[in-house]
Amino acid sequence: MDCPQEEDLVDYMYGHIHEDIRRIMGAHIRNCKPCGNKIFELQKTKVPIDGLFLSNIERGSCITDKQLEDIMCGTLAFLEREALIAHTHICKDCRQSLCTLNATFDKYVLALEKSQKDGSV
Repeated sequence: MDCPQEEDLVDYMYGHIHEDIRRIMGAHIRNCKPCGNKIFELQKTKVPIDGLFLSNIERGSCITDKQLEDIMCGTLAFLEREALIAHTHICKDCRQSLCTLNATFDKYVLALEKSQKDGSV
């Protein structure tokens, strides 16, 4: 078996794959140091979430732009924030959107800090 993609490892971690495939992947992960290390790192980000709330987000309700902003600003209730973050583990589009917004936010903060040091703000 070739090493699985990260999305497949996330599906494995959350139990979103057929049991037969899960057994094959489990055997591979136990015998493949890079995959075992990747699962170990992914496990650190796994969040226990109320199943009903998470399943509503998983059913195709991708994260809205407003929710992305709220994640970055820290204005969401804990469970909603964690469920949305968990959704990014299974949805490549939402994960990319969050990463893009995070990078943009980081650039903005760095530019603001630099301008404050320069005395131009």
